Amino acid sequence: MMVWQLQRIVARPFEWLLSPFANAHPLLPLVLVSLIASILLLFAFRWLSNQQALEEIKAKIHAHFLELKLFRHDVGVIWSAEKQILRYNLLYLAYLLKPLIVTLPIFALFLVELDAWFTSRPLKVGEPVVVSVFTQPQAGNLLDSIQVANTEGLRVETPALRIREERRADWRIRALAAGEHQLEFSAGSHDSKGATKRVRVGRERVAYVARTLSGPGFLSGLENSEESPLSPGSPISRIEVDYPGAVLAVFGWSVNWVVAFVVLSIVFAFLLKRPFGIVL
Repeated sequence: MMVWQLQRIVARPFEWLLSPFANAHPLLPLVLVSLIASILLLFAFRWLSNQQALEEIKAKIHAHFLELKLFRHDVGVIWSAEKQILRYNLLYLAYLLKPLIVTLPIFALFLVELDAWFTSRPLKVGEPVVVSVFTQPQAGNLLDSIQVANTEGLRVETPALRIREERRADWRIRALAAGEHQLEFSAGSHDSKGATKRVRVGRERVAYVARTLSGPGFLSGLENSEESPLSPGSPISRIEVDYPGAVLAVFGWSVNWVVAFVVLSIVFAFLLKRPFGIVL
């Protein structure tokens, strides 16, 4: 539970930043987040790297390239210049190692936090979805007793399809009304508390949509920072809602949001490095 609470604190700034863009084109908040990420990474890079040494190494590499151009007919000079270029490039990479070790996890954190905002979209009213429940390995034949109840805003349309090899039960659910609704699962007398999973219905273009809810642990917090993890003693190990995929359209083309975020962050970093006085 402590891990989930920590993850909840980390997720708060993303909620404050992205929630106002619920009805905006997804590219707009993605551009904003990419800009913020690039600024944070640039300042972290400047703080962690030896900027003076990087600038000197780049100047030496540039000088040796000029040497290649000026003495292109002298094989000895060319060979010496190429060795120096290789040497200084390796030295340059060595100076980059420390800032990269620190900044790459920061970048990965952005990807993890943004996943629930841009990978899936809420259900539309009248749209069906498959909900899956997975049981613990030690639960035995408990799969047969797991049930899901109709709730306000959601209707269970099919009996459970139980796949014993995967310890899994599937239901088709249909959204009846906009809002955030709770699906309630029970496993008979084996699970006095039961389990719930939030299902989001609406027409928001940018919204936090958590597909998975699992037990306590590090991955549980990363997958879903809005809902408390399942009880440690629950016979249910995981609940999944197969939400439709979100679409990020750019000039009529469907673009993967991860690709867009990475490209935008790189572009902003190179555009801002000179105004911020940072050597990359």
